[in-house]
Amino acid sequence: MKIIIVNGFGGCGKDTFKDFFIDYAKGKGKVAIKTSIIDGVKILAEKLGWDGGKTDKDRRFLSDLKDALERWKDLPYTYLNETIEEANKQNVDYLFIDLREGKDIDRIKRSFNGEVITILIDREINHAYNNHADDNVLDYTYDWVIDNNQTLEELKTGAETFYNEIREKHND
Repeated sequence: MKIIIVNGFGGCGKDTFKDFFIDYAKGKGKVAIKTSIIDGVKILAEKLGWDGGKTDKDRRFLSDLKDALERWKDLPYTYLNETIEEANKQNVDYLFIDLREGKDIDRIKRSFNGEVITILIDREINHAYNNHADDNVLDYTYDWVIDNNQTLEELKTGAETFYNEIREKHND
């Protein structure tokens, strides 16, 4: 299984890129899925009344809750590891993981001996989210940068090109 970490500001097209890749991989007989280090946090947040919103206030709440759960019992990372193990059991070929923070990206890379690809979906967005997870997205050196200041068709082509290049590079 190839792990692909995806990062970018909110609204930059991360999910659209991943969906294009997943559809293309499916057409090639491969299984690709997506998850996030925040998925387990969102489950708890819903129980606390979070309605799935993506406002700055919602993003700040999720970031703060992730930090608290991480300090308490490292729950976001534990939940993510369980998700990775399950994907491995199900013979997933490509697992996309949304990770915002450099420390989390590095931790996954160390856990999987560097056999992880990192991508930044770059789109010009002039917005401060007022939480460290979102605001520090550019403070990391990524393996790939996908320019999403373009059309949907060009983003789709970029996802297909990325798929073909990593398959060739990693003999998948």
